[in-house]
Amino acid sequence: MKQTEPKTLRELHRIRARIAHEQRGLSARERVQRTRQEANALLRRWGFTLPIHPSTN
Repeated sequence: MKQTEPKTLRELHRIRARIAHEQRGLSARERVQRTRQEANALLRRWGFTLPIHPSTN
């Protein structure tokens, strides 16, 4: 069977499947905490700062 899906889209599907597998069994709160930690690490790595809304603390 010939692949008609672009290579980039196939890679995105693989990445999403890997993330879903890694997050399996985590509560919503744990998923949010993990996402925030990864986002903050990325922001620090690239030297970005974002204002923090008081209700998110």
